Amino acid sequence: MEEEELLKVLKEAKLKLEEKYSVRISFCALLLAIHSLQFFDSISTKLISEEAATSEKCVEILDGACKLVVSKFRNCDHEIEFYDKAYQLRRALVELRRESYPETPSWVDRVMLERDSASLYINDFLHRWNNVVDVNSIVMNESRLKELIAAPCSGVAVARFLDDIRPRLIELFQSLLTVKACHVAEVVSSLTDVPSTHILSYNTNQKEKDMYMMSKRLMNQERVINEIFETLAFQEKTTTSRPRGLFLLLGFSGAGKTEIAKDFAQHWYCDASRLVEIDMSEYELDPAACDSSKWSKRKHKNMWNRLAEIVGKRPYSVILLDKVDKASSIVTKILLRVLHGKTSDAKGNLVDFSKCIIFMTSSVGSDQLILSCTCYNRNQDLWEKYRSNPAEFFKNHDCIIKGSGCERLLFEVRKFFTSDMLYSLDKILLVENFQNLKSVMRLLLREIVREFTGERIVLQISDSAVHALSVITSPTYPLRKAVLEHIIPQLSSAEGHKKADVYIDTLIGTNELSFRFQSHEKDVDDWYFEQEGGTFDQLIANLRKKVEAVSMIFDLQSDLLNISDNSGQNPSMVQKLLQQLVQCNVMLTSSPLPIQPIEFACEKRISCNVVPCNFPTDEQKEKIVNACKRLQEIDSGIAKAASVIVDVLIKIIDAPFVSDNLPDKHFVFEGLDHDSKSGLVSCITDTIGDSFFTYVKLDTNSGEEVKNYLIEKVTETPCTVLLFDGVEFYDSVFYESLLQILDKGTLVDNEGLIVDFRRTTVILTSEAANKSRLADWFNYEHDVLINMAVNQNVKRYRTELFNWIDEMIIFDPILPENGRILRFSKIDVRFSQLLFHVYWHRDK
Repeated sequence: MEEEELLKVLKEAKLKLEEKYSVRISFCALLLAIHSLQFFDSISTKLISEEAATSEKCVEILDGACKLVVSKFRNCDHEIEFYDKAYQLRRALVELRRESYPETPSWVDRVMLERDSASLYINDFLHRWNNVVDVNSIVMNESRLKELIAAPCSGVAVARFLDDIRPRLIELFQSLLTVKACHVAEVVSSLTDVPSTHILSYNTNQKEKDMYMMSKRLMNQERVINEIFETLAFQEKTTTSRPRGLFLLLGFSGAGKTEIAKDFAQHWYCDASRLVEIDMSEYELDPAACDSSKWSKRKHKNMWNRLAEIVGKRPYSVILLDKVDKASSIVTKILLRVLHGKTSDAKGNLVDFSKCIIFMTSSVGSDQLILSCTCYNRNQDLWEKYRSNPAEFFKNHDCIIKGSGCERLLFEVRKFFTSDMLYSLDKILLVENFQNLKSVMRLLLREIVREFTGERIVLQISDSAVHALSVITSPTYPLRKAVLEHIIPQLSSAEGHKKADVYIDTLIGTNELSFRFQSHEKDVDDWYFEQEGGTFDQLIANLRKKVEAVSMIFDLQSDLLNISDNSGQNPSMVQKLLQQLVQCNVMLTSSPLPIQPIEFACEKRISCNVVPCNFPTDEQKEKIVNACKRLQEIDSGIAKAASVIVDVLIKIIDAPFVSDNLPDKHFVFEGLDHDSKSGLVSCITDTIGDSFFTYVKLDTNSGEEVKNYLIEKVTETPCTVLLFDGVEFYDSVFYESLLQILDKGTLVDNEGLIVDFRRTTVILTSEAANKSRLADWFNYEHDVLINMAVNQNVKRYRTELFNWIDEMIIFDPILPENGRILRFSKIDVRFSQLLFHVYWHRDK
């Protein structure tokens, strides 16, 4: 039957299907239903008999697509992508939470892009469905509905009423109730096992989208991905008995060769399960075999049967022959038959490999990539030339290592593989090692955590924790195994939470991992969109309710067809349908649940128009300024450190009461002993007075007590200096409170009100530093350092605290009261290296 005749038949069927399923069928769907007939020529199907006429096949395909759209609509499949984007946004917000990632700036760019794309989708989702969930958008003609209920009516009158409101409902949900080409492709794919990408026309935009999605997962492999895509796109236009793509991937083990094959199964063939991995080392010649000919024959048969079974079950498969260089030469002859398109077995049965993609991996010659010239070590003359001018040496030196690393690798590959094998390939590609291993480790960690916990847990891992993991990983102890043994078991502590954020860090100066769990109470719209609580969850719930009501209305029309007498001879059944219609009307017009507003204490307790009772007076401020000047004239470490703190307090007092432009006010003091701490406290107290200074010793007070005391203190006196002695002794309650103060500048009191801490100055003292190293910075003699006691078993705190620290002040550990001090600002590029030198102990 000609295409025009088929199109005419389908247009007639289209009206009946739209009436039957309450959907709209696009013209593209009609065309694809016709063009998809080609995929049924040689493949039998379960639902469509070969004897059926061509037009009937097309109608059945469209019928299946209509059922698919209705099923997706009733099951609210549109929520899946929304919640996936919500999880992506939540994950990005957690990962970007005050973590600077100094060693992985590209990761920050990536996460910010994920955050922005997810937020744009969610925002668009809100605007797209706002009108649908609006109570005034779906209103039946209630007066007419009341007339139908009050007076006896026939099923015909009810049917007319439903016919009148149905177009409006379909229009409102048009994006969900329209049968598109992608739905037809999904139906045909389920019947034929042909990937939907090959049923639909694979355009340039789709290619770019797939390449972008793959490059997001396969970092720094854009060149390899593009080469494979170009080859597959060209091969698709040709007709051959050879496999669609034949690729040899070279490079070190762990470079991502297997992941490339997996992602092409996912994006080129729409299903990661189409990937079949074969470890070719299983076909290595066994030296213990008594009869090598029998062994070869058995392995030859096993290999062929395995390949034939793969493509027999799923012709559109991605076959990964891993470590192909390990296989015996007898087994590789089978590959040559496949590569050349000779696909008949010993019995003459045809095996079609033309639809599959074959990847082969090998590490042959990889060592050539890291070779470098060391000829200057051969004799003294070469060493002198190298030392005087290395650039000139390498320019003029005739090295025994010739060519670039890639050239030498290809030379080794040509020596190892036969020319027939290499000439049969479409591409030989080098998969280079990851340029940013930490970003790759973060990406892999994401996937493993989501695999084991779903979307319940979002994990943030610091640079120091990633480094700690990289230290213990090796080719024999891969990252996945390290994560499964060191991280996944710890996540069981979050099982009691519906949603939890897990922050993985190291204890300062060690590679020991530390886990912090935080229940995720706020929704993404509360957190990022700054909207009232429950906005998006409410939207989803209301949208689901509307979908349920619309589905019930569509079902009522089907039920009317089952009424034996449409002339009103079965009034009880009609009245029952009317009652259901009233219920649907209530669901369509019901208002959402009320939203509970969030109450902020800063609006009540620290009003912009009312100065707190304990704000410094002009007389107190002048006294503090004069005292600070006297401190700056004293040449001692205690006085200089105290003057830094007092100077910050003066700047905070001078700043407008409502101001975000406050000076750096978070400090860590290291190198102090008990006496020098007492001297520091006395010095600050004498300068600013007890009203504006609070000293808290953490090893003798509970976190709950400290929190309540701080709230009371800061509520009365916002411009307060807080000194927390022994930060390594924190408990979980105090630590959460401290992070809230450092990060957001707020704490929530027992009444749920927010207290403003943005004008407080925070000092943390610790004894976790390596005092021997500190003394070395103050230029003490070696005999002083070697006799100095080093506390290597000190209690430690999490490295992440330094994400919020603005400055570290180090005291002379020999003379902390009268010696010099060293100041290191957070903006110093050496700050992260400084932490390593200050806190690292040999036994850790």
